[in-house]
Amino acid sequence: MVKLVKILGHAGITGNVIADRETKEAAKKIVTGQLKAPAKVSIDDARKLSTEIAMTSWQRQWDEHSKGRKTYEMISKVMWPKTRDIAVSYCRILLHDTLQKSNAYRTGISTSSVCDCGYNSETVEHSILHCPKYDSGRSQLIDTVESLWHNVKVDGFAFGKLHLVVAPRSDDTVTRKEDLLVKSALFDFLISTNRQL
Repeated sequence: MVKLVKILGHAGITGNVIADRETKEAAKKIVTGQLKAPAKVSIDDARKLSTEIAMTSWQRQWDEHSKGRKTYEMISKVMWPKTRDIAVSYCRILLHDTLQKSNAYRTGISTSSVCDCGYNSETVEHSILHCPKYDSGRSQLIDTVESLWHNVKVDGFAFGKLHLVVAPRSDDTVTRKEDLLVKSALFDFLISTNRQL
């Protein structure tokens, strides 16, 4: 048996309640002919528009919220990959709760933490910065990071500056544009590995 239940998602959030009410009023006016309906919109355009509205709303809440300010110092711009698998992997990296063997070994799910390459424990840092299995995908990531941050004083990107790739907006002189370019390069790298982290 299937039961349909209405869930009040906007209840209690002032801005959302106002937006919901105005949307319903506009829809009624369109149906009754009091308001001219907009030109045809493709499904793709509707998806893009809804994504843009959601991201703008999410960014505004992230900018104005009082919680998570340490994370905000590192990741001030809301940016998520377009594909769900990569978004999940990125979120797991940020939460330090990945599907890597080091975490599986720590929780007792795996009998070893050693990467399939045999060189080191399979951690996020190892997979992104060092694992020879991902050398070809990594070259583009390293090129992007090094070309953007030639003025950033680090001990060498390839020697473990993982935060420069995952969350570079902390104490480094990195612009918002550079941050977005590096995250895009990271997402491309994660796609090239053909696996979830």
